[in-house]
Amino acid sequence: MVDNLKERADEMQEATAEKPAAEDSGTGNQPKSSSLIAGANAAAERLEAANAKMERLVEREEQIAAARMLGGVTEAGKAPIAETQEDKDKKVVEDMLSRFE
Repeated sequence: MVDNLKERADEMQEATAEKPAAEDSGTGNQPKSSSLIAGANAAAERLEAANAKMERLVEREEQIAAARMLGGVTEAGKAPIAETQEDKDKKVVEDMLSRFE
């Protein structure tokens, strides 16, 4: 019985030795071509260029917004008109009268 087990173990070793586990191209985990790397590098460069452009646009928008806030310019391009207390009172009275008409 021990001889039978030894023979079976030897047969199993021979069977596994004859069959390679996977095809070996000799390159290991390296990609088959460098085109993947070149493509990734090109994509990274495009992303960096787009990010730089976006950063410039954001800075420009911030400058425009700051100029509007500090300059007192409205969206229509006109300077805001300061309303006096007398003007406010007239509007209130006109609003009250229009409700009764």
